[in-house]
Amino acid sequence: MINKNSLAVKKIYEKINNKITKELAEALIKKYEVFK
Repeated sequence: MINKNSLAVKKIYEKINNKITKELAEALIKKYEVFK
């Protein structure tokens, strides 16, 4: 049970992290495009 829960939580955190990093990357790209 503990293993299953930690795996599920890990997957959720990975999804959240991927979403955040993607949004950060897009924001940075937009910033750099403004500076060009």
